[in-house]
Parts: sequence; C-alpha cells; structure tokens
Amino acid sequence: MDHVVSLQQIADHLGVSKGTISLALRNHPRISTATRARVQTAAEELGYRPNPAVAAWMSHRRRVKPDAGGESIAFLNSWPDQAEWRASPWFTRFEEGVKNRAKVLGYGLEDFWLAAPGMTPERMSKILRARGVRGVVIGSLPVNGIDLELDWPNFAAVAESLTLPHPAVSCAVSDYAHTMQLALREMSALGYRRIGYAMAPNLEDRTQHLYLSAYLGYQQSRPKRDRLTPLDWTRKSPADLRHWIERSKPDAIVSHDVLMQEAVRGLGWRVPEDLGVAVLCLHPGASPRGLAGIDQRLERCGEVAVDLLVSQLHHNELGPPAQPVIALTRGVWVAGNTTCRAADMPGAAARRGGIDRTGSRAKKQP
Repeated sequence: MDHVVSLQQIADHLGVSKGTISLALRNHPRISTATRARVQTAAEELGYRPNPAVAAWMSHRRRVKPDAGGESIAFLNSWPDQAEWRASPWFTRFEEGVKNRAKVLGYGLEDFWLAAPGMTPERMSKILRARGVRGVVIGSLPVNGIDLELDWPNFAAVAESLTLPHPAVSCAVSDYAHTMQLALREMSALGYRRIGYAMAPNLEDRTQHLYLSAYLGYQQSRPKRDRLTPLDWTRKSPADLRHWIERSKPDAIVSHDVLMQEAVRGLGWRVPEDLGVAVLCLHPGASPRGLAGIDQRLERCGEVAVDLLVSQLHHNELGPPAQPVIALTRGVWVAGNTTCRAADMPGAAARRGGIDRTGSRAKKQP
C-alpha cells in the first residue's frame, strides 16, 4: 500500500502548524501568498493527496453548521428600473432559486442595486467589503456588453447570463439549445411537420444565438419543402405575422412571446385547430394558462449558481477564474391546449402540415 502523507507530516517538514498547512492548501487569504506557495510546493513534493471522504465530510459540516459569522452572498442587480426588473418572472424566479439555495447552505442573501442614485462601482465595492461579502451573484444585465468594474480580485462571482464581457466569470444558465430541441421534438411527436420560429433578435443576442442555432440545425434535418425561414418578431407587427404565415405556411409556431397565440387568433386563425403554438419560456403562475411549451426551471438555475459560488468560497478562489465554467440547466416540456395532434387538425389528411396544397389556410374564423 502507498504511504499516505498527512497534514501533520507536511507541518513537521516545514516547521509550521497543522492549521497553517490546512489553510494554505485551501488558498485561505489569512495565509500569505509566499507561505501558500511554499506549503503547496512541499505538499506536491511529498506526494500529499487529500482524502475525498474527509473533504466531503467537511463540505457537509459547512452546509449544516455554517460559520458563526453568518456570511452573506450579494445579489447584484444592475437594471436601471427596479420596478421593471421585479415585474419579470424571468429574473425573479432565478433570484428565488438563489435565495432558497443560499439558505439551505447556511448563507444569507442581500440585494444590492448598482444603478441606485449616487452609486458607483467604487462605492459598491467598499460597501460589499465593509459588510464582509466575498461572494456575488450577478443578475441578468439590462443590455449586452456591460462591463462591471467592481474590485473583482476581492470577490468570487457567478453570473446569470452569457452577456457579461467583464469580468469573465462562471455562469449558471438555461440550456437554450436544448430548450429549442425539446420543443421541436415534442411538437414533431405530435405530428407537426412545418414548425416555424418567431424569434426575438435581441434575445438571440443575449443567448449567443443558441435558440436559432438549434432551430437551424433542426431545419437541416427536414426535407427541403418543409424548411422555413424564421420570422423577425421584433416589432410584433400583425401585418408581418400574417405575411409570414401566408408565405411560409407553418402548421405550428414556437416563440418566446407568451401572447403569440393571441396574435395568431387576432388574425383569424384558430389555435390549435389551424396552427399549433408553443412558448420557449413558460412561467407557471405568470404565463397565460393552458399554454404548451418549455418551463426552463429558472429557480434551478439560481440554485446551481449558488453551488458554483459556494464551491469557490470554500476553496477561497477569489477573483475571476482562469477557466470559467458554464453550468446548463435543462427545462421540461409542459403540455397545453395550444397544441394538438396534427392528425386532429381539420383536413390534415389532405394537407401538408395544416395547409391546403393550394397554399390557402383550410379554415379561418369568420
């Protein structure tokens, strides 16, 4: 059996205390950089390897018996309008997951508003340090490409979105590509053949075009006659929607807009008898009832963000990581009354995907 090197042996070798060795191996800031490097070099030379069972037990102890200091995590909101942010279930569900997971792990959660009157990055950094905050969850940004210039070497951070250029930190987000793939797979299983995508370009930018990439990948797997060009749904113009439906002849639509079915019905088509509709970001309790689509489980994204952050804090890994991690959470399909089996659509046997072969819609409301 290989000889197991203990912390005490490293301490005896270097002539320091066992506690110093333990803290240095965890990169604790109480130990100087020079001492940490000296200890870690000695541990490597002596062949020290941490005991995974002991490490798991210590992690468990930290969860069930948090530090007496009652450390808090900061939730950093940079939206200029607090009311607008609070009105969005997309953001509040994520924070709810952050709050719940932080509580389970023994951490408090404090909200900080970077856009508060008179607030500056320098002042926010001082406030966080004064309150003993080391961990920061960065909420979704109002626009792409914002740099957050806090004193990042003093903080561990995890972001809610993929749109933060600086600092380059780990992220906990929905698996956007899987969301689109799952919606298309479920709708295809219902028999829909010509599934259109009403996209929001600003959201595509915020998600690094992962929805669109998955949709175009699906399109390539379809026969050429069933491939559709996505609709730019930026203006939410009824005229644009009508023109696109009449030109593309979809039998179903996936969209980010929870009111898409109302827009379709307003033009005289029935949902789901003439057109199926599924939404990519359902919010139980906030979306109209009966919608089919994907619940992206944003609370779970928030929980994962805290797990990533606490792991950094336990290892005293402050500052932007050399290799950020992106943790993806997969959503679930929610059946609803805005889709049906394509075979149940009127005239389905004589039509391709709910459209007469002549190109006109089989049935419209009077």
